[in-house]
Amino acid sequence: MATLLVSGGTSPYTYLWDTMAGTDALQGVSVGIYDATVTDANGCSDSVAVSVSETGGPVLTVDTIIDIACGETNGAIYLNVTGGITPYTYLWSTGATTEDITELTFGRYKVTVTGANSCRAALSDIVVKALPSPLPIGFVTVDSITKKNMILWRNLNPAQISHYRLYRESSQQDMYYLLAEVPYDSLIIFFDTLSKPDQHSWKYKISVIDLCGRESYLSHGHRTMHLKVKKFDGYVRLTWNKYEGFAYEQFYIYRSVEHQPYVLLDSVPATETGVKRGKSQLVPLERRLRWYLCDVSRNTGCKHAS
Repeated sequence: MATLLVSGGTSPYTYLWDTMAGTDALQGVSVGIYDATVTDANGCSDSVAVSVSETGGPVLTVDTIIDIACGETNGAIYLNVTGGITPYTYLWSTGATTEDITELTFGRYKVTVTGANSCRAALSDIVVKALPSPLPIGFVTVDSITKKNMILWRNLNPAQISHYRLYRESSQQDMYYLLAEVPYDSLIIFFDTLSKPDQHSWKYKISVIDLCGRESYLSHGHRTMHLKVKKFDGYVRLTWNKYEGFAYEQFYIYRSVEHQPYVLLDSVPATETGVKRGKSQLVPLERRLRWYLCDVSRNTGCKHAS
């Protein structure tokens, strides 16, 4: 037996099952998946697939659904089966006979599982969604005017995009929270006015929301560089963390004296840092006001500065 619980719309409702039954309850049916259409008094309708299982049969739940990026076939459904009597046999709407199915396109999927006692259970309306393609961040840096972090990205396929979501890593590593929502037709630059680049580095990710409200997977993270300057007797020591987000070959060290333009002081191969927090670099100390800058150049030519 299957019973529909309907809410919303305007009552009274009318019902139509694929068995041609016209009530909210479907009785006297065997194990399987049945489609029902419900129409309200205004003529608005909606459809649903309903699963009917046997008492004593397996209990089915979906453990994980992996949605796909646009145009790909990397979706998957992982099933969790308990109860009944093992071993189980499986039959998916795709014809697959495994517990889990992979390499899926977007769409709706159904499965029937039979226990060793021939009791069956069914599960329907398992939906694999097609998500918009992820958008990479171009780079993140510290704005020379506002002294705040600046995130830049490239605007792709704006006709299919509603807006972007920017995420910033919390104090817990690899845990991100929503920082801002940015309309697709705005500048492709965001200034994190709450950032404090003079205290530590910051890491960001971005996602795309399409016109259907679907969110892409988060992009790869980009972490800013945080430069520290410490004075010693006759020297200053510069230390910095690695930039995260793209490949580069060297760190470039610049210095400005008494508000003059920055001049390249040294370059350090990225392979020589060896540790996550970077490697110290000594430069001569002079009795004048000095500023230091460290940047990297992406292999394609884009720069990040700290």
